[in-house]
Amino acid sequence: MKKFRKLSLVAMALLFAIPFFNSCKKGDDDPFFSIHTRKARLVGEWKMTQGKIVQSYTGYGSGISTITFNNGTYTVTRGGDSYSGTYIFDVTIEKTGAFTQTISTTVSGSTDVITEEGTWFFLSKNKEADLKNKEAVAFQTNKTTESYDGQTLVTTETGGELVVYIITQLKNKEILMKRDYSYNETTNNETESEEYTLTLK
Repeated sequence: MKKFRKLSLVAMALLFAIPFFNSCKKGDDDPFFSIHTRKARLVGEWKMTQGKIVQSYTGYGSGISTITFNNGTYTVTRGGDSYSGTYIFDVTIEKTGAFTQTISTTVSGSTDVITEEGTWFFLSKNKEADLKNKEAVAFQTNKTTESYDGQTLVTTETGGELVVYIITQLKNKEILMKRDYSYNETTNNETESEEYTLTLK
């Protein structure tokens, strides 16, 4: 009888724990359970190891461009043309709410380096957008520094561009995120989809 009671108590404890475990899971591919908070898992120094950007244009310059990133090499394909180069994509996400992102691309011996600084925050639950609490993260750039061919351009803007990513997987050492974007005007329209894999450095 005592053994049966112990088993019953364990079963009840597991039953009540299931909603708690599920509350930790936000992204579709998140781990079932983590002892670390969502913020703690996001904070750190990351590098982009895999990625893909698909851009579709209509109007002036209609067509589709695809950029594929794979462990330090990227390839751009548009129509029947393509070219390749190397890249470094690092981002530091701080628990204070600040972030720094550096993207360095090199093709045919020319290197372009863009560094962005700003703030980040999780988005709250949004039923209309079908988003769970902290499923999406926003990055707002306040300062951009671009260096190319020996020239440097610095741009500062309070409340700059806001970019939102859906985090489909958030582990201690790996992040999968995606973003869909569209821009429409009278003569030109653009849609873009992005997906990235970030690995803890």
